[in-house]
Amino acid sequence: ENRINLLIAQQLGEINLITGTRFKFMRQSLGLEINDICKIFSINKTSVDEWEDDRGPVDKSVWDIIYQMVKIEVKRTHPW
Repeated sequence: ENRINLLIAQQLGEINLITGTRFKFMRQSLGLEINDICKIFSINKTSVDEWEDDRGPVDKSVWDIIYQMVKIEVKRTHPW
């Protein structure tokens, strides 16, 4: 299931329509918790909660990095 979720997450990133719901799916497909995102990007939990509830725009630079992480994980788990 996680491999399928990674492939879906990659497609969501390629579409590049940034929403909190899509961000949350990509984060979860990587096995990351909200607290992991906060530590990696030095941001507060409230910001991530707002993004994922579509109450505020997702930071584009964070989105881009998460998308790159998804692409790396897809290549690592799907070498074809």
